[in-house]
Amino acid sequence: MKNLITALITLTMVALTQAASLEVSLASRFIVRGEQTVMEITLSDVTPPESLRLPAIRGVVVQPRGFGGPNTTIMPGRKIGYVYQYQISSFEVGAHTIPKITMRVGNETIESDPISFEVFDAKSLTFSELKIGDEITPYAAFFKTTKTNPYVGEIIPVELKVYFPANIRIEEWGIPDFERSGITAWRFEPRPQIGNVILLGANYQCASYPSNMSASQAGKVRVGPAKIRLIALQNVIGQFGFERNALPLYLNAEALDLEAKPLPPNSPKGFTNAVGTFSIDASVSDTELREGDPINVELAVSGKGNLDSMDAPLLSDADGWKLYDATRSQMGEERRLQKGTVTFKQFMRPTSRQVLVPPFQLPYFDPDLGEYKVVSTAPIPLSVAPSTAVMQSPNNVAMIPAAADIPIEQMTDILGIIRGSAMTQPSSSIALPHLWHLIPLILTLVLSFAIFYRKLLPRMRPTPIMIERKGDWKDLEQASDDPAQLLRLAGRFIAKWSSSEQPSSEIQSILDERDQSCFLPTTSPPIMTISRRKEILKTLRKLMMLAVFGLGLCGITPPTSAEEVSTTPSAEQLYEQGSYKEAITQWLSSGPFDTLSAATLYNIGNACYRSGSQGQAALYYRRALIVPSHHVEARQNLRFLERKFGALTIKRPDYQYKLTQIPESWLTTTLLACAWTAVICLLIFPATRSGSKLRIAAVAALIITPLLSIACAVGKHYYPDDSQFAPYTDQAVIVIDKATIFADASRSAGQVIEAPGGSLCRIIQRSDRWIYIAFATQTRGWIPAEQIEPLVPNSPPTTPSFQPASQEEKGPSA
Repeated sequence: MKNLITALITLTMVALTQAASLEVSLASRFIVRGEQTVMEITLSDVTPPESLRLPAIRGVVVQPRGFGGPNTTIMPGRKIGYVYQYQISSFEVGAHTIPKITMRVGNETIESDPISFEVFDAKSLTFSELKIGDEITPYAAFFKTTKTNPYVGEIIPVELKVYFPANIRIEEWGIPDFERSGITAWRFEPRPQIGNVILLGANYQCASYPSNMSASQAGKVRVGPAKIRLIALQNVIGQFGFERNALPLYLNAEALDLEAKPLPPNSPKGFTNAVGTFSIDASVSDTELREGDPINVELAVSGKGNLDSMDAPLLSDADGWKLYDATRSQMGEERRLQKGTVTFKQFMRPTSRQVLVPPFQLPYFDPDLGEYKVVSTAPIPLSVAPSTAVMQSPNNVAMIPAAADIPIEQMTDILGIIRGSAMTQPSSSIALPHLWHLIPLILTLVLSFAIFYRKLLPRMRPTPIMIERKGDWKDLEQASDDPAQLLRLAGRFIAKWSSSEQPSSEIQSILDERDQSCFLPTTSPPIMTISRRKEILKTLRKLMMLAVFGLGLCGITPPTSAEEVSTTPSAEQLYEQGSYKEAITQWLSSGPFDTLSAATLYNIGNACYRSGSQGQAALYYRRALIVPSHHVEARQNLRFLERKFGALTIKRPDYQYKLTQIPESWLTTTLLACAWTAVICLLIFPATRSGSKLRIAAVAALIITPLLSIACAVGKHYYPDDSQFAPYTDQAVIVIDKATIFADASRSAGQVIEAPGGSLCRIIQRSDRWIYIAFATQTRGWIPAEQIEPLVPNSPPTTPSFQPASQEEKGPSA
């Protein structure tokens, strides 16, 4: 137990250390002698101390603002941050550095980056004049940066500084409108912390507009001049005393000229535009692959520089790989900063057998050192299994399928075949999945009988006929032991209450016995045993009981097996041996095509894919989906093919693909079950006594059932239905690897689009050997008839040949 607690504490400390951060920022990195600016130290994901111990900074005065404790703030990602504020000032002109600040968190130490700022003399300020009413107000506005001769592409900090008299209250510091030449820069936004300083013998307020910029060309470049709109509050005497009016003020900031240096020549191979200091890391989601499968490599570039505009790292050795355009993650507000991390996703597919991912390289120029550098990732070993998706060339030479235009994101192969399933659909006269309805039906009948017995039966008054028949039966039961009297009463009862013109043999024997004993002469009195008396009463009791409901029994015809015992390999064995064509032939011959089960059609699709035909595979996956059975594997494999080969299909939102994880039949069954539950719950109340526990359960079910019904109804409404695109009889699938769609039924007509195999289309018109089709993208055109297959075949399909159709040799000419 002690070891467990220690391990939990250690894990907690590690988690806190990984999440905790410590950052230092300045309201302004350019201050005049004696100017006071604000330094903020921000802690996140850690319990803040009451105060921080800061290192001494030579020539810089650091004083806490307020009471010295932290203020709580909400940081990006809805994290809680704690901010300590300090007042920074210095009278020593030159560059100063705030060293890194360290803090212990558990057994680890977190620290901030050092941050530098510049103190300049007030004599370097150039004041301008602004006329406000009858008064002339001096102010200073200018741009300031750390380097005046940056390299092209180098990110440098820049600030627009405004010094304005403190006796004029500024309500709003506006966004400046500035000019630029050969410069790219982010928007200048004012910091909320306003500094103060004494200039010209008066108090001035200091506003800072920090940003970053870079030179886009060599030579003379310029940022500015700029125009800044301020809103000042002015006290005036109005009708009701002093009033405050908003007064717009327009300030002009002088331009800043720089001399940009070009990057040195002889850049390393692969260098594009990365300028700064960077590190790189690469990772893959799965290192266990099959030969020919695509790989998704995630590249993380960290450091400081032009992260927002830099190009993706390059593969050091691209031989044997097909690369797709890398995509970059969208950066948030951190893209305005000089440092951070940007992530690239590189999709790639091997065109030959590979056992590792080669290193990625990022050549960049380091402006601090003035030289080029190259950082690389480590090679990533792969565990590659032999591919089962092998195509055969005419010479029976294995070929790796060509890489597609649209890579997949997660799945790397189709799901396997379904073993041991019935090859044909069941031929039972009663659908077994619907037999569950017998259970709520029996409960409903039982409750209905209970209601009838408790509520209706006591209210039913016997009719005179019923009273008379009951009296006759009572006389019959109370008859004396005299056989003749019993037989006379029995004969009278039969004659009076029997409605059958031809009595049964049992009734007729009673009548014959009565005639023999009562109406024919006999030499001895009749003798009747006790068992015979009971038998007569039992027979007459059946006569009195009239059948109200006729119950018929229906039998279930067991399905007959069409399979014969054979010594030949099964279709599953042929599939495992790689004899895909023979396996398909055996699956297709297992019964009439319209009786094949969804699992059989799904297995045929898998065999088609393994044979190298994504079009035939998509066709049979779709055929499996239209069989009255929700086939999750077929839908998942179809989705895999559409994303892997870029097939044109019906585009759906992600939530509809999530819905397909639930069989539609389950939604229907749940709706019917909710309906049965509601009926049964409503019948429970009149069928039970007050206070019964069944009523409590019924109330709970009546609360839950409507909610569940609404959820299932919404799910069925939004469930993907391909028949909304076109009736299944009008749908078709492109079965060759890539088909050219023409503007007219002729090869001399213009090309409309090239559709990958497996694309879904709607048949609009047939013309000889050409078919006019439409895709879900509203694109229409003509295609040779042999390049598509209808979803619902007009005749039993045969085993595909798996040879791509050649448009020049096998297609129609016109």
